[in-house]
Amino acid sequence: MELKRGILSGFSAGLVMGIAGYILGALLWRALWGGAPPGLPLLSPVYIFSVLLGIGAVFGILFGVIYTLLYPCLRGEGTLKGLFYGFLVWVFSGVLNTAYILVGLSVPPELIPTMSVFELVWGLITWLVYGAILGFVYERIKNKK
Repeated sequence: MELKRGILSGFSAGLVMGIAGYILGALLWRALWGGAPPGLPLLSPVYIFSVLLGIGAVFGILFGVIYTLLYPCLRGEGTLKGLFYGFLVWVFSGVLNTAYILVGLSVPPELIPTMSVFELVWGLITWLVYGAILGFVYERIKNKK
């Protein structure tokens, strides 16, 4: 039952994270570049939305299972516990992604400063959204027993 709870809550949180990531990404791109970043291919919004939902669902389940395993060790209750977990995931994934950007492995050199800011802000907010939804749904399922 514990694993099922992690899968269901992770899937739900991953979908919400995908939607939030799409909206936030569009807003940040507009704020930083006035649209798509120069030098990067312009992709279909439907394609980007679909990819973010798919990635959100798959990684949502994966990180939901990990959350289940780490649950007894994490601080807080419910949504706060999920927020703490989302922050921890961001520390590892966001910093790693930003490091790739900073060494120029994933973007043209002229975009390194703004893409680094984008990745840090976008990643932090989307992982906090994921964590909050994960913690909330996980507790709701747990309390229905």
